[in-house]
Amino acid sequence: MILNRPRRLWGHTLYLVGTRAPSGEHVIVITTHAPEQALEDYRQRWQTECL
Repeated sequence: MILNRPRRLWGHTLYLVGTRAPSGEHVIVITTHAPEQALEDYRQRWQTECL
C-alpha cells in the first residue's frame, strides 16, 4: 500500500509505503522518492544486510 500523496513530517516531504511480510510482520518503508520502487529496493538491501 502506498499513501496516495506525500506527507510532510518534521519539515521533510516523505512517502509512506507498507506491506505485510510472509511471516505476518508489517513492513513500513519511508522514502523521499520513487515510492513505487521502495519495497523492491528495501528487499534487495535487506538481502545484502543479511549476508
